[in-house]
Amino acid sequence: MMSMTKNLVCIYDLAFKPDGTELLLAADNKVYLFDVIEGGLMQSLKGHKDLVYTVAWAADGELFASGGADKVVILWNEKHEGTLRYSHTDVIQCMMFNPVNQILLTCALNEFGLWSTANKNVVKQRSVVRCCCCAWNTDGSIYAIGHGDGTIALRRGTSVTEEPWVHINRDIAEPVWGIAFSSNRLFAQRDSQGNATAVDEIMAVIDWNKSLSFYTLEGELKETKMLDFEPHCISYCLNGEYLLIGGSDKVLKIYTRFEKQLKMVKEATGISSKTKNF
Repeated sequence: MMSMTKNLVCIYDLAFKPDGTELLLAADNKVYLFDVIEGGLMQSLKGHKDLVYTVAWAADGELFASGGADKVVILWNEKHEGTLRYSHTDVIQCMMFNPVNQILLTCALNEFGLWSTANKNVVKQRSVVRCCCCAWNTDGSIYAIGHGDGTIALRRGTSVTEEPWVHINRDIAEPVWGIAFSSNRLFAQRDSQGNATAVDEIMAVIDWNKSLSFYTLEGELKETKMLDFEPHCISYCLNGEYLLIGGSDKVLKIYTRFEKQLKMVKEATGISSKTKNF
């Protein structure tokens, strides 16, 4: 919650500019822009007609996007001007820019789409199950969408209408609520001294079944860990060396991998329902 004048409003999402100088907040029907260095409100951006649920920065910091209950996605430039908008057929659930270019993945409840500066026409695809979360892998070649029936679809970075490259059917049909990719040392092969000899990218997944699972990009399940709380958000940090998870216990848990055992190394109370990469 934050206070704007005399009213408290709910913060649904936040995103730091890649250089760390500005912070976006999705709250009420506006996008709030804060100066991180000075700590003050720079601007409140109007354009949405209903609640704003999600915001995202492009990797180069030249663009950011917002979407929400009005089913509209707005693209904003560095001057904080809304330069383009497009609509989905339902509420915008989540969005994320490709980590290496200006391709934007947006997911409504019943469809998803890709927009890019190279092709202004948004390519969309209907989804037969609810889209709950989305994520790009670390090199931007693959994106994943988690669904309300517990399945996960992985697609090539420029594909919307093609069939998923990998479709993961999970044993538990609970909504997938968060996905994060990392090319860290979670399941790396190690030499006799314990040093990583090869590092493969891994996909971490949280769901409403209170579980944390790890998959390869080929869809192979590596491990599942049961949690004692409902996980709401997940993010890797520090080049994938640590994994952050926040949830219903109002605690941010910081995990690391040591000798194939996931260990919690730190707790921070009073965490919100969002975590972001840093």
